[in-house]
Amino acid sequence: MNAMPTAKLVLILASMMAVRPAAADVVVIANRTRETTPVTIKPTEGKPYQLHLTSGQVMPLFSDSPLYASYATNTGENGFRLEANSAYYFGETPQGPQLHLIGLGGEGESHARPLPGGGVTTPAGRIDVKICVDEEEPLRKSLWTQKLRKRVDMASLIMLSHSGMTFRVVATETWNSDNSTKDFTKSLKELETEVPKIGDTLVIGFTSQYQVVRGRIHLGGTRGPLSSHILLREWSQHVSERERLELLVHELGHYLGATHSPEPDSVMRPVLGDRQSRQAGFGIQFDPINTLLMSMVGEEVRRNNAKAFGDLSEPTLKRLNQIYTALSKTLPNDTSSAQFAARTRTARGGSLGEQTKLVVRSVTESGRVNQSLPEGARATGDELTELLVRGAASDAAPLKDRAAKPLLIGLGIALDETVVLRSLPATGGVVREADPPGALSKRAPLVRGATLCGRADLLKHFFVSAALTAASDAQQAYAVGVAKEVLDSHRASGFSFVDLAADRAGIRFARAVLSGELKPVDIANDFNCYAFLPPYKDLPEGLTAAEFQQQYGSTGDARYLELIAEIDERIEQLTGYDR
Repeated sequence: MNAMPTAKLVLILASMMAVRPAAADVVVIANRTRETTPVTIKPTEGKPYQLHLTSGQVMPLFSDSPLYASYATNTGENGFRLEANSAYYFGETPQGPQLHLIGLGGEGESHARPLPGGGVTTPAGRIDVKICVDEEEPLRKSLWTQKLRKRVDMASLIMLSHSGMTFRVVATETWNSDNSTKDFTKSLKELETEVPKIGDTLVIGFTSQYQVVRGRIHLGGTRGPLSSHILLREWSQHVSERERLELLVHELGHYLGATHSPEPDSVMRPVLGDRQSRQAGFGIQFDPINTLLMSMVGEEVRRNNAKAFGDLSEPTLKRLNQIYTALSKTLPNDTSSAQFAARTRTARGGSLGEQTKLVVRSVTESGRVNQSLPEGARATGDELTELLVRGAASDAAPLKDRAAKPLLIGLGIALDETVVLRSLPATGGVVREADPPGALSKRAPLVRGATLCGRADLLKHFFVSAALTAASDAQQAYAVGVAKEVLDSHRASGFSFVDLAADRAGIRFARAVLSGELKPVDIANDFNCYAFLPPYKDLPEGLTAAEFQQQYGSTGDARYLELIAEIDERIEQLTGYDR
């Protein structure tokens, strides 16, 4: 089916918004017949208007009041009330076109939502954009600026016709990319550091550091809906400008809440670079479900001044969760919908156990995505730890001032295979609620191989101590760590000041998170293993009970306390706390 030309779509939407501007509730209608289908839309408040949906067209309808649709069939006229914040499609039947509701969960419920402002008085939505290129860009500034402005303008027209939101370039900049970096996530972090967000401006970076190749790899990326930065691969001799436009539209879709779609002609299909956009008559457009998602998020930006996912209203988060959950079942091997669903649950709150469960799930999903990559592209060791921790912090950030405890406890559960936290009174209850039976055995292979400064045992010491601090207090965490080492001195492993250093570093990390010294967004952007664990290679370990007593006496001895004080001083000097 051929889509209506973008320019014509924009004119129709603009004319609709001139009389019936975008408002709180959204209905999306798609035409999956082979013919143009006329349909009359009747708002309960306002005059009726007629649409002529061309074959393949997807259109969002915005209204402050309930909408009714009527259309002709071979047996007469059909009509019924359209459910708010829902998606429909026209399908062909022997009786003519029939309008069908797309099942997205919550059937029988009202999905209407009140938002501030009014449709007539609130201006159309607009996102300001800063476009950036790295030093690998071969064109001079005047040429790349012209090229990328035009691309953003064209993408904005497509976004307007599917979400009611526009994107306008207001600034340009360059940044220096690290030529040795081959990891896309690190490159995104580099862009965030080199070109920090100022105000509400979205930063879109176009890197020529990587050659664009085809297949299931990172062609572009962002940290999720309403994040501050988007990074796109730019350089290739074999990728057309239209394919680059499609990639930009795909990532702008993610920015407004769109997720991967099983529909092969949707711009949100999981794998781009398949040359579809080069085919004659192929329109770059969204499927009806993602059109609904983007329009709902766009209305929150426009009417509710939402700046982040956590700013979305409760009715919107609830409906988004239903839609993401439904979509996650259509692409079982793709985790984007499941991750977005987790973010909506995190933003909505819940008990400590429920919030912690979302963090554990985030780590699991990040591990699954990493494991699905080709072997040479998978993160391992410290790099894997940083990937998991940053992802969990990003997903916990919408909880705002409630994020600290579930983030710390969730990381402790997810990164420890010893089930220590399950056995402790201070943490056992929340662990049982957050980590149901069987979850550990499924998660362990996905996170195995993660290390902290090169050692897997230190990873466990660090995050278990941090979790225990969050669930009880630092003194109990200190006591548990020391008691374990005293016991180990009578075992083969021996007493380890290295383990104690990791324990105490984890406790310091937890105190910083709990006090607000470190915020989840800081961890999502900057977590680095060596920034939070002190140098340890010169610290004694493997001491037998006799050796410990000979060299350090007891845990109250001045010699022992002197070394502990030195460890604590090293921790305080770590760069992770330079803020």
